[in-house]
Amino acid sequence: MAIIQWTNKFSGETGYVGGVSTKNRCFYNTDREGAKLYKSEVAAQKAISQITEYGEAENNDFTVICI
Repeated sequence: MAIIQWTNKFSGETGYVGGVSTKNRCFYNTDREGAKLYKSEVAAQKAISQITEYGEAENNDFTVICI
């Protein structure tokens, strides 16, 4: 199982990805307890690729945390 943590490149603020919206082309922020659980690190990396495609990586770094 894995979750995704984000860190803002400019402010240093951090949070977790609660979900990804293909309709709105964004991710939803949450705390660690609300983070979306991915079945594997590979699945989480695919979500990061999708988020990056939406332009969210311009301001944020994403890290997969295996739990």
